[in-house]
Amino acid sequence: NHLSLFDGFVLTALLPRSPPSFVAKAEGLANLPLYGRILQAMQVIFVDRTSAASRKVTMERLASRYGPFGDSAWPPLVVFPEGTTAPFTPSLLPFQLGAFRLGQPVQPVVIRYSHIDLSAPTTSGWESGVKADIVLILRAITSVRVGVEVVFLPVYVPSEEARASPELFAQGVKTAMETVASKHRGA
Repeated sequence: NHLSLFDGFVLTALLPRSPPSFVAKAEGLANLPLYGRILQAMQVIFVDRTSAASRKVTMERLASRYGPFGDSAWPPLVVFPEGTTAPFTPSLLPFQLGAFRLGQPVQPVVIRYSHIDLSAPTTSGWESGVKADIVLILRAITSVRVGVEVVFLPVYVPSEEARASPELFAQGVKTAMETVASKHRGA
């Protein structure tokens, strides 16, 4: 699940021996003065979600980087299959199918924050994402306490049927994640 701009940093902090790389939207993020440079240093694969050509190139880069599970010289890859943040939805958003088309095993992760308001402020226009991120950063650094819980689920190895059907593969992973997420929402 993808709740905030902090998710990538949380996962990077939890995996210091092998910091992950990410797939991230190119819109806005790649060109931010400091944040964009950090993401580039992390070998992030940027995708322009509005461009079919960019999505195709992204899939080619993923396929070339990640062969058989665990057999890659590249850092672990994190893909937020929802494709956007959704801090206060009762369930996960629909998953984008791109990464599931590779048919590779995945390690689902569920993240939960406490003691912080992650709801995006209402802004409009091109700057809305940047403004919302700045507000979230200010909320975090001015909070007395911010809690985060990360649950690493067992590796999900798709069946042959799921390898042939990205929709089935994505639904299986989403179901596993929702089971854990719903237990934690009630906590």
